Amino acid sequence: MEKLLGPLLKYPRLALIILLLPTLIFAFYAWHVTADPSNESLLPQDDITVEYLKEFNRTFGSDEVIVIALHSSQLFTEENFALLSALTDRISQIPYVTQVVSLVNFKDVRSDIFGPALRVPFEEVLSGKKTLQDFASEVAQNPLTQNLLLSKDGKTAAILVDITPREGDPFYRRKIVEKIREIITEAGSQESGVGDQKDKVKPSSGLDFYVAGIPVEVTDLAEYIRRDQKVFLPLIFLIITLALSLTYSTILEVLLPLLAMFLSLIWTIGLYGLQGKALNAITTLLTPIVMVTSVENVIHFLNRYREDFYNLGDPQKALVRSFSIIAIPCFLTSFTTAIGFASLMVNPIPAVQDFGIYASLGATFAYFLAMTLVPLTIIQVKVGKLDSWIGKKWDYPEKLLPYLEEIILSKKSWVLSITGILLLVSFIGLFRIKITTDIIRSFKSTAPLYQATQFIDEHLTGVNSLEITVRGPKRYPESVEGSSVQSPESEVPSSRITLKTLKKIEELQQFLDTFPEIVKTLSLVDLIKRLYQADHEDDPAFYRLPEDESDLEEYLDFLATSKDREYLRFITEDLSLVRISCRVKAVGTDRSQQMLHQIQAYINTAFREGEEIRITGSMLVLSNMSTYLVRNQIKSMATALPLILISMGLLYRSTFIGLMSAIPNLIPILMVYGFMGWIGIELSVPTAMISSIVIGLAINNTIYFLSRFKLEFPKLKDYARAIQATLKNTGRAMIASSLILVLGFWVGIFGSFKPSIYFALLTGMTLLLALISNLIILPLTLIIFKPLK
Repeated sequence: MEKLLGPLLKYPRLALIILLLPTLIFAFYAWHVTADPSNESLLPQDDITVEYLKEFNRTFGSDEVIVIALHSSQLFTEENFALLSALTDRISQIPYVTQVVSLVNFKDVRSDIFGPALRVPFEEVLSGKKTLQDFASEVAQNPLTQNLLLSKDGKTAAILVDITPREGDPFYRRKIVEKIREIITEAGSQESGVGDQKDKVKPSSGLDFYVAGIPVEVTDLAEYIRRDQKVFLPLIFLIITLALSLTYSTILEVLLPLLAMFLSLIWTIGLYGLQGKALNAITTLLTPIVMVTSVENVIHFLNRYREDFYNLGDPQKALVRSFSIIAIPCFLTSFTTAIGFASLMVNPIPAVQDFGIYASLGATFAYFLAMTLVPLTIIQVKVGKLDSWIGKKWDYPEKLLPYLEEIILSKKSWVLSITGILLLVSFIGLFRIKITTDIIRSFKSTAPLYQATQFIDEHLTGVNSLEITVRGPKRYPESVEGSSVQSPESEVPSSRITLKTLKKIEELQQFLDTFPEIVKTLSLVDLIKRLYQADHEDDPAFYRLPEDESDLEEYLDFLATSKDREYLRFITEDLSLVRISCRVKAVGTDRSQQMLHQIQAYINTAFREGEEIRITGSMLVLSNMSTYLVRNQIKSMATALPLILISMGLLYRSTFIGLMSAIPNLIPILMVYGFMGWIGIELSVPTAMISSIVIGLAINNTIYFLSRFKLEFPKLKDYARAIQATLKNTGRAMIASSLILVLGFWVGIFGSFKPSIYFALLTGMTLLLALISNLIILPLTLIIFKPLK
């Protein structure tokens, strides 16, 4: 070990300059890291449902819709509809907006002497043929507009904004949403948006506006990420500084961990930015995690150095001895931490993979910087007298240690009994955990987007989209009677939609309407029914599918030749693929998975004649994400735990010690997940990551404790005395470093998202329980099993 440290101590200034160069490069890229405003990185890759969604978007356009709700107790006034017309027109001119549909421009079927035709009903109001109140009565009865463009009570209207996906431009959603909010701001008396803006505005016309939809969700998500970053960094810095100041009295002991923390953060985030990546809802956790985990090695190094400096009195000799003793335990703690993070790479979600990779690199950087910065700084500042290091310290850890010794040595049966009861209760709680991911409910209930989504879900169409595509069975045209030769075209199968398939789709829609979460379904069936009704003088009794295939063929040809984008979005131009669009309320994935299974079961039963049915949409993909998460979280733990235990066994040259080290670290994880089950905290993307993250961090105290115990036991030859000596020499550093970890994670409770808040709260709680477990359960385990002879 002395050979490794020798060059650093011989050329300390050169070594510091070498460290400074990559720091400057990484600092540049860290400063320019942005927040990712898209949700692509949160979707599982190489998944068939994602591929189906991409194919659907290529065929029909994006399923993401921005919903703008206008609410008034007296909606149908000239003033309100003048504003609605102006907003519809201005929003339609925004780049990347494909189509804007509202009450003033939606097309309906009208019948004249030439047959059915597509007309804009509101034009009859503008031309004076109908009054606004006549128009209100008409659209209230129109099945195409009910709960989609107009609420049942006639007090809320919607503007539906379809957008064009822009590959290669992750900011296209934000540009559209910001422009829409700017237009609404100009129409009202208050601003709209997030931060200083609101999603609900009250224009001078008396209308209340609400803006929601997936593009708004991902835009606000990115904005809150940027806001949280501004809050977390200074707050964590303040907490860590305060904790170090209370624990240590010298400036050097406070500044060195802070310096290592900042350099680790700069190197990690800088490398992340160098790879061209932007922070998302998951990787934004890198900042607090790197900050709180990077000080541990420095604290333990300084703790060991202080002891060796007492004994040797020479800074350089003390550094060499401290380095030779602490380098391997610190390496193993960093290695196990990195394994815990890296195990997340088996997850198919790119954001989780990136988090695992760069958090693992952050642990590696933290170790390297601790092993270089501490000796370099001590040599450079020329610490001489021991008195310059020692002052009045926060002595609560020292006062606590005798109580711990008494509990371990005198209260064994009580500790084991209480632990057993807690484990049993926790195990039962595991079966109460609900798996759910709900982006809207991830926001606080006071968030404008949350309130807007709740209002739109209650009064209008749902903000989520579930899409079902139906392709009819392939059929070959019959040969011409009396001819023995078929033309080449007759050999090509056709999937053109038939009346029989449409009747099945109609029955499927009726089944979908039985779900209270599905607010509205629209498909080609509704258009054909409307055409058939118009063909029979708008008689409501004829709002149904035609009875003859020839009538259907006529209506299909009408739609195809009209090339109207508003209606052709429900069927492809070759008339072979039909789209059923379902507007769904914001629901958790536990409920959405139940719905999807029931829908799939119905489809499997109803469509058995060669039809090709696909369920897709952003809702389905996000819902499936939770299932992937749980399955791959088990894989993460199955990957991390054996590697960590093997590493422990190799370090201590004992398989039994390796296995035994798992006991005090798995207990806290089980307790916290059981706690989640009992109080109803859902298992989401961040909370499911707790076990992989904590197992790598919690076992650090096990390593430090066992490393010191192995030094003390050969000298004392007594388990009780060796444990007392270990607690005296290592307990303070364990408590200090763990409390910094806990408090650092708890900063996340000031975040903007409930899952992230739960992640921060529960991770800190797990680490606190792990500290207690390693200070009490681990010594008890040593006394009971006596692994050393």
